[in-house]
Amino acid sequence: MGGEKGVDSNAMSSTLTLVLPAHNEAGNIERVVASFLDIQDQIDFPLTILIVDDGSSDATGPICRKLAENNPAIRCLHHGRNIGYGGALISGFRASDGDYVAIADADGQFHPADFIRLLEYVEAYDVVVGCRHDRADPPGRRIMGRAWSLTGRWFFKIPIRDLNCGLKVFKRSIIANLSLQCVGPGINLEIMTHIVLAGIPIKEVLCSHFPRVVGDQSGGTLRVMSRALPELLHVWRLKRGKGP
Repeated sequence: MGGEKGVDSNAMSSTLTLVLPAHNEAGNIERVVASFLDIQDQIDFPLTILIVDDGSSDATGPICRKLAENNPAIRCLHHGRNIGYGGALISGFRASDGDYVAIADADGQFHPADFIRLLEYVEAYDVVVGCRHDRADPPGRRIMGRAWSLTGRWFFKIPIRDLNCGLKVFKRSIIANLSLQCVGPGINLEIMTHIVLAGIPIKEVLCSHFPRVVGDQSGGTLRVMSRALPELLHVWRLKRGKGP
């Protein structure tokens, strides 16, 4: 460890972009961004926070633009319409720079201390993912998450317990070169299938998960769920060698 800091000092020359996909998170985004800025002195990575406003209909967009204007460590992308969680991640990956790219949710359900824990493993692993040990979501979302994780393990041989955990860190050279097409709930399955097919080791780290304080979750809407089967079939074709 580098003194009192949470990341190996060998990483001091590395840089990191944290992608925060946000849809109607006006009540959360300032607090979440501030919480990650507060840990900058606890990590050895120069940190850029890239907020992807995915066509929000509330004040998320103006808040993000104001944050970016006032802090050079913050950048903001804006989708003219709501594309989906996967679409926001893809935009963030394409716009990121540096040696590593990470993702976290903009709803405040993750604690930056767990983000630091993931960063402790980036020298040994090119892919480090979180695993929520006590998921603080409604039963329906927990059931769907469990189904996605089991599908990933059984049919796609993805060796992790929490496929859709929104806290992950990748070596950017890996994630930036992936041809990703899932703009909805299949994005994590698509990403991790690419990584498994490439034979890249994955480190899974337990992390905390907290209840959403402000705003509504959109992961269980009919629009989101209607994308699940087509995206699942797309990733299956990818695994079978018939995809792009």
